[in-house]
Amino acid sequence: MSPAASNKLTILSVDGGGIRGVVPLYLLSKLEAELRLRLNKPDFFISTCFDTLSGTSTGAIITAGLSVPNKKNNQPLYDARFILHAYLNAGQKIFRASTWDSWKSLGGLASSKYSPIALEKYFEHFFKDHVMEDLLYNNMVVAYDLIERKPFVFTGGDFGASHFRVREALRASTSAPVYFQPASIKDLDGKTYSLIDGGVVANSSTLVLLQYLLSRHFITQQTELTWLSLGTGVGAPTFQIEDLDGALSWLYPLLDILNTGSAANASLQTETIVDNLFSNSTFIRINPPLSHASAGLDDISPNNLKALQEAAQNYIDTNTEVWEKVIVQLLKSYHQKNA
Repeated sequence: MSPAASNKLTILSVDGGGIRGVVPLYLLSKLEAELRLRLNKPDFFISTCFDTLSGTSTGAIITAGLSVPNKKNNQPLYDARFILHAYLNAGQKIFRASTWDSWKSLGGLASSKYSPIALEKYFEHFFKDHVMEDLLYNNMVVAYDLIERKPFVFTGGDFGASHFRVREALRASTSAPVYFQPASIKDLDGKTYSLIDGGVVANSSTLVLLQYLLSRHFITQQTELTWLSLGTGVGAPTFQIEDLDGALSWLYPLLDILNTGSAANASLQTETIVDNLFSNSTFIRINPPLSHASAGLDDISPNNLKALQEAAQNYIDTNTEVWEKVIVQLLKSYHQKNA
């Protein structure tokens, strides 16, 4: 796809949120299953409905995972359900620290809460040596550059491929402060970068992506956009307001506020711009209430993993009009791309 050909664009953006990535993955797996039924295509992949995918942190894992090619047929390798089950299994090892490590880090106060070793092993297992150029669709992964003090964007597809392995881009985008050490990664030419989780500035990648599309003329105001933005759920605050007094008491609450606040702000601004400046365009934001699930990034208890999926299912059951609108829009996109 060239910028001149971008009269229609279907976009998927997924927020950061640690293990709460189970929520958008559950939604995507349910959409995928419904579309398989309506299209009578049991081997249908939901990623084939989209031209462009973007994500921050856990959202970047999801969107990049949906874009990994099967070398045998150049179709997607992983469907949404596969990635959901991988999350449910991998989370148990990624967000686990020994008693000694927990004591030594003082719960993330003295050093990072978790070792990145398990995370890196999973990235290597699922993404191999794929580079950003290999991804099937236009892709954007958002991180933050500690030296340049600004968002760092990895791109693939017709955006022009960043010279990085996918697993390195994801290691950077998921390096959440306190939870993991900053990522020191190298591009394919050997240059080193010091990066952290893009969620500190753009937990929702929507506004970064919109700016990128406009500044590089991939879209104009005449472009028909269909944009699905998925959050990782909205829960009750993970802190007591009366306890916020002093630097230590603000540490985790501040991370929570930065993540939820930046995602809400970016999504609202993007929706306002799309609705007012782009003709015949649709921006759909889904960010389910977490109900009984924890808003923490690392609660891997069986009860919480179940509650995250229940929260997503409850959204589907109580928002049937929005859900049907998403299905209709994706069917339209699929038929347009395969006409």
